[in-house]
This record gives sequence, structure tokens and C-alpha cells, in this order.
Amino acid sequence: AFDLAARFLDIDAGKAMPDNGIELTVFGAHLRGQRLNFELQSLGARFVEPVLTSGAYRLMVLDTDPVKPGLVRVGPGGGEPIPGEKWSISPAGLGRLMADLPPPLSLTRVELDNGEWVVGFGCSYQAAREGRDITAFGGWVRYLGAADLTTDDGKLRDRAAATTMAPD
Repeated sequence: AFDLAARFLDIDAGKAMPDNGIELTVFGAHLRGQRLNFELQSLGARFVEPVLTSGAYRLMVLDTDPVKPGLVRVGPGGGEPIPGEKWSISPAGLGRLMADLPPPLSLTRVELDNGEWVVGFGCSYQAAREGRDITAFGGWVRYLGAADLTTDDGKLRDRAAATTMAPD
């Protein structure tokens, strides 16, 4: 109840505790060491462990400014395990994160390689179709390390050669 009240009163809900935290998985800009990780930390989230998705996912570079990754479910055997991180966040923190989430990103259920389903970041089907598939890089951090993505003013851009999702 405190988390919900904190959300509506725009006050700090405190850190997620083992008995009230919601598990949230991230696969891109919210990873530790990445540019949006501060958002999780400012909401009191705490790192739990590294994770891998099941083989039913692909990772796309979305046509956004700055570029962002988008996780898309393509079905069992249609993708590869994508590395990410599991965090614990309070219900109020998750509510605030969701309220501020820009399109085409979304929160959805994500299947991990151990069969567990958790809340995680995803993207719309349309955004995935318009994006470029970077699954073969082995995750967002590896993709960033393999591509020259920094402009003169410090923004990210996509210059890596990758393929678009094939139409149905």
C-alpha cells in the first residue's frame, strides 16, 4: 500500500525489499554501466542476477533517437538466448518506470532460459519490423562494443551493418 501511495503522492517509495519487490528484466540501455541504468537506481531497484532469455527472442536496434534496443518474441526456436539482467523493483517504482516508458517500448512477460516468466522490456511488433536485427552480436553491450555509435555531440547513432526483420 505504501508503494501505491508513494506513486500517487510523488514521493520516494524506498528500496525494493525481498518481500515486496517485483522482478524486472532489462536487456539494453538499463543494464548496469549503460546510460539509463540510473533510472532503475533512482527508483530504488536493486540488481539480482544476470539472465538469459529462452531461444524465442531477437534483439533489434530500433529507429529511435537516440538508438535503443528492442526485445521481440519470435517464438520457440526462432531466436537466440539474449543476455540481460534481473532487478528487483518496488511496485511504485515499476509504476513510475512504466508511466515514463516511451513508445515503442513496453513492459511484457519475458521467458527466461530456465522456463521462468518475468516482467521485462519489449517493443512493438511494428518497431521490431522497422528495426535492424542485432541478435548475432550476443546482446546490447557487445553490439555497442562492435559498432561506432557515438556522434560528435555524444549522442548514439546506429552505424552497424545488420539486417532488417524479414516480412511474414
